[in-house]
Amino acid sequence: MSRKTNVMLFAGAALGLGSTAVAGDLDLDRAYAAELRADANGRTSLLQAGGGSGHDGMFHIGDASGVNRLNVRGVMQFRYLADFRDSSPALGTDNENTIGFQMARARLIFDGNVINENLSFRVDGDFNSPANGGNTTFGGVFGGDNFGAFTLHNAYGRYNFEGEGQGWNIAWGQMKAGVLFEEFGNEDWHGLAVERSIVNEFFNAGYTQGVTFGYASDQIAFHAGFNDGGGTANTAYNGFGAGNAEADFGLTARLDWKIQGDWAQFADMTSFRGSNMGARLGGGIHYQHNGETNPSFAATGVPAAEDYFLYTVDGAVEGDGWNVYAAFVGAHTEYQTGFAASEQDDFGVVVQGGVFLTNDFELFGRYDGLFLDDGGLGRSTAADDNLNFITVGGNYYFVPESHAAKFTGDVVFSLNDSLPNGGGLLPDNTTGVLGDTTDGEVLLRLQMQLVF
Repeated sequence: MSRKTNVMLFAGAALGLGSTAVAGDLDLDRAYAAELRADANGRTSLLQAGGGSGHDGMFHIGDASGVNRLNVRGVMQFRYLADFRDSSPALGTDNENTIGFQMARARLIFDGNVINENLSFRVDGDFNSPANGGNTTFGGVFGGDNFGAFTLHNAYGRYNFEGEGQGWNIAWGQMKAGVLFEEFGNEDWHGLAVERSIVNEFFNAGYTQGVTFGYASDQIAFHAGFNDGGGTANTAYNGFGAGNAEADFGLTARLDWKIQGDWAQFADMTSFRGSNMGARLGGGIHYQHNGETNPSFAATGVPAAEDYFLYTVDGAVEGDGWNVYAAFVGAHTEYQTGFAASEQDDFGVVVQGGVFLTNDFELFGRYDGLFLDDGGLGRSTAADDNLNFITVGGNYYFVPESHAAKFTGDVVFSLNDSLPNGGGLLPDNTTGVLGDTTDGEVLLRLQMQLVF
């Protein structure tokens, strides 16, 4: 039986079971959908009038004044994956297939405001964390996954000088490095496909610790931060080693220009029917220097980046039931002296779009292109340095206009070898792509998502 036939059989069986089992229990009307839209936390203010406890789109408790409020939220993403490869270096034989279930995210989120309406906070983490916002450059090299244990992600406070979403603000603590819009501008459950793009997972800087200053107006959103560098979540200030290396310093900045529409439209990667026209253009940069004050690399003897510069330009256009997003990403790395490769440049391109065929069913497609420097450290010039992926699939929203209950199925096709330069990128537990050294890889992903 061919690999593509296997994919179709798995997809048909799983989609049938998923829709039958869930549809009966989630027959929610459109009025309730209006409440559930609040799961997009960027769309509404954390401040709600009145005190007590209840559910107004999220579970909450608060005092009568409304200036002290705690929201309790959660996310579950449960997946079935079936990966089909011709050759696997790990298994050493042909026709290697890998199938199974995975709890991609089981997250608890606590946020709200305290003392006054302008002082807000957020603390959240995952119990399982195979999709924890890490990547190859930072998450795969500088910090791995901690399966099954509770892992802290965000833990920060923010003061808005002129109110939520207006004027200047300052944030401090542990948070995502705000460079790539696909990672920073959207929650993990607001994506178009089962998982963010492979380009995003390769380049994104993960979580960091530091201070960020921001500014927001009707058309411009800007922030700039001073931090410990990418992939430094849950580290001590003198942390060192291949798994938790602190940079001497990191500088991160991003600017977004809203050309048309409103900011709330870009809090997710889709655009429901009835939405107004919206357009956004932005870019971000991140630079970090390593190895002078924190002896992370000298202490381990592991070759690592002495200087790392990440940059991106991206944009999105959304309309009445359709959306298009595109991004270009680049990274320049300069290594310690004394190693064979002194520097390398890697690039990535992602283009995706979706369209609603009905009020509750969305069809989408995506292209990922990774263009890697074959002269980089630890890379083989004999392997492919250009990687191309196509993803096609669909979303079924059990509640129209809400991500609260959503079933997603997609298939990822690798157009060439998907294990570049002898390794370094794959396998990746976040996207599910495992890597094939001889031919195109095919990955089926099915996901049921609940946000509460």
